[in-house]
Amino acid sequence: MKRKLNKLIPVLLVLALTIGILTFTTSAAGLTAKPTSSAVMVNGIQVVFDAYNINDNNYFKLRDLAFVLNGTVKQFKVDWDGAGNAISLTSGQPYTVIGGEMEIKGAGNKTPVPTSSKIYLDGRAVNFTAYNIDGNNYFKLRDVGEAFNFGTDWDAVNRTIVIDTNKAYTPEAGATPGVTLVDAPAIPPLVVPTNAPVAEKTFYEFIQGALDACELGLAFQYIGYDRAARSIYGASAASISSVRYAVDCLLGSAPEAGRLNDWNSIASLSWSSPAPYFFEGLVHEAKGRSAEASECYRKEALNPGAFAGSDRDELKTLKGMDQIALRNLRAELVKAEDSIFTEFNPAASVIPRHEKNFDPEYLKGRAQKSLDDDGDAVSALAYFAASLQVNPFNGDNYAGPVIVYFVLEEFDIAFDYLNEGLLVAPENAWLNALLSLFKEAMR
Repeated sequence: MKRKLNKLIPVLLVLALTIGILTFTTSAAGLTAKPTSSAVMVNGIQVVFDAYNINDNNYFKLRDLAFVLNGTVKQFKVDWDGAGNAISLTSGQPYTVIGGEMEIKGAGNKTPVPTSSKIYLDGRAVNFTAYNIDGNNYFKLRDVGEAFNFGTDWDAVNRTIVIDTNKAYTPEAGATPGVTLVDAPAIPPLVVPTNAPVAEKTFYEFIQGALDACELGLAFQYIGYDRAARSIYGASAASISSVRYAVDCLLGSAPEAGRLNDWNSIASLSWSSPAPYFFEGLVHEAKGRSAEASECYRKEALNPGAFAGSDRDELKTLKGMDQIALRNLRAELVKAEDSIFTEFNPAASVIPRHEKNFDPEYLKGRAQKSLDDDGDAVSALAYFAASLQVNPFNGDNYAGPVIVYFVLEEFDIAFDYLNEGLLVAPENAWLNALLSLFKEAMR
C-alpha cells in the first residue's frame, strides 16, 4: 500500500527527485579565492566586477550585483543589521547605494572566510553559500540568480559569464537548490500505534504521504515555483481533509467550527485529487445510499489518478473500523490537517465543482468560453488559475493568465505569471512568444 498511496501527487514527486532537498554547512579550510578572469555580460553589456572563483564557482560581491541589477525587473534591496549581524535581501525593491560599489580590490589570491551573518530573503531565514573576503560578502552567482530568478549562463566559446534579467533562472542538470530555508515550518511527527491492525496502518501511511508532500512543496516554494508549491499543498490538504470528513461522517459527529465540513469545499482545494469523490462515495456506501455512492465513484473513475485495485480495497476498509479506531485515526488526521492549514494555508478554488475539473484543457476551455460569451475576465481568470492548480508544470497553462492580466493592464501580475511559467518551462513556445511581444510593447 505504501508503494502506491504515497503517489498522491505523482507528477510532482517524480519531478522532485531531480531537484532534491538539501541543507549544508560550509567550511573554508584549504580554500583559495582566485580573481575571476572571465568577462561578465549583464543584459548584453560588459561589466567589470570584483569577483572570485572558489571551487570552480564564481562568487560576486553582493552589493555589486544589487547595484548593477538596480532598475531591472530583478532588482533587490540589501540591508545590513549590525546589531543582529544579519543581511536582509528584499526582491523587487530598489537598491540604495552606500558607496564602494564596483570598486576593484586588486589582483591576487585571497583566503575566504565563511560568512557568519544570518541571511534573510524576503523576511525568511535562508542558507546561502557565502564568504567574507576583505570585509565584503561574496555570494555564489548561481545562488543569487536562483533566489531572485534571473538567468545565469556560461558562454564557453567566448569564456564569458552571462547574466540576463529577462530570462528565468534555470538550474544546472542534477543540481540541488543552492538556497535553502533555515526556519522551515515544523510538521509534527506522525504517531502510528504499535498495535494498529494492517487496515489502520494503511491510513497512517496515507497521512504520512500527504505530510511528506508538504515538505516537497516547501522546497518548490523557495526555488520560485510558487504555484507548484500551492498545488502540492492543496493536494495534500484535499487528501487529509477528505479522510477526516469521511471519519466525521462515519462517527456521526459534526466537525469543529472552522474545519471544512462539505465535500465541495474540500474538493476545491485540489481539483486534481480523486480523494474527495472517492471518500464521499465511501460514506454514501457505508450509509446504504448505493445510487449516490455509484455516482461519486463514477466521477472519481474519470480522474486518471483514481484509486484502483488493492489501493481501493484497502481504503474501503475505513467503513469497517470500530469507533475507537476511527477516533484514534481522527486525532492524527486533525493534527496533520492543522499543520497543513496553519503553515501553508492552501487556497480553495472559486469555480464550481465538476467531475472534469481534473483536466486542464477542460478548465482552459471554460475560461475561453467565459471570455467569448460574456467577456467575463474574473471567471476566466478563476478557471485559468484552476488549470494551474491541476498542472503547474505545463507552460501552456500560464499563457492564459499572462494575456488576460496584460489586457487588464495588470502588468506586474502578468509578468509574475510569465516569469514563473518560463522558470518551469523555459522552452515553451507560447511563453517565449509572449515575452517577445511584451518586450516590443514596452519599448
